[in-house]
Amino acid sequence: MTPDLERVSNFLPSKIDNFLWEKRLGISTRGIVDTFPEVTVNYNYMTLSYRDNIRILKAVNLTRDDVFVDIGCGKGRMLCCSALCDVREAIGIEQSPELCAIARSNAARLRGRKAPITIIQSRAQEFDYREGTVFYLYNPFDQSVLGEVLDRLRSSLDEARRPIRIAYARPDHEDTLEACSWLEKTDCWLSGRGTTAVGVSFWKSRLPVPVHSGGMSRTR
Repeated sequence: MTPDLERVSNFLPSKIDNFLWEKRLGISTRGIVDTFPEVTVNYNYMTLSYRDNIRILKAVNLTRDDVFVDIGCGKGRMLCCSALCDVREAIGIEQSPELCAIARSNAARLRGRKAPITIIQSRAQEFDYREGTVFYLYNPFDQSVLGEVLDRLRSSLDEARRPIRIAYARPDHEDTLEACSWLEKTDCWLSGRGTTAVGVSFWKSRLPVPVHSGGMSRTR
């Protein structure tokens, strides 16, 4: 991270703070984009402030062994922030080809990068999650797609046994995670309570991971 800018950002209005971060890092991730106007299960591209992203990254306690995966990375703001940390790799998953191109451009221009960045154009419910250890979502899709993504995550634990953590920002469908017997909530931030602009829930996989019988991973 950049400690001097991080300290200053705590005292600046959000828009000015974001502008200064983008100038410092050499990237452009601002704005709202209607990614798939004809599809109802994918939400518009939006992102949290740099200030909030940093708070979330600190909360998940990233290490050198972690592979950070941003599910629905958009233009790559959180992805670039994670690559400023000392992690093994930062991976962004994005279905929109236009947003993938922007994210790749931002990754190439990012100043101060400590970790390699990979952006993959893919539907989140079809991605291979075996390499990931920390996963971030900013409410990228509806409950049905989220359930499919969680099933893929759960299946990946059978194939690559490891503990994982999840940060879910603006958790509109948190009950989908609560229904997963293999997940445990570790913290929950309410919006506007001195933490982040939106609510964030934090999760980890239970150890040992419950035996997976196939099909849907969520309890009924």
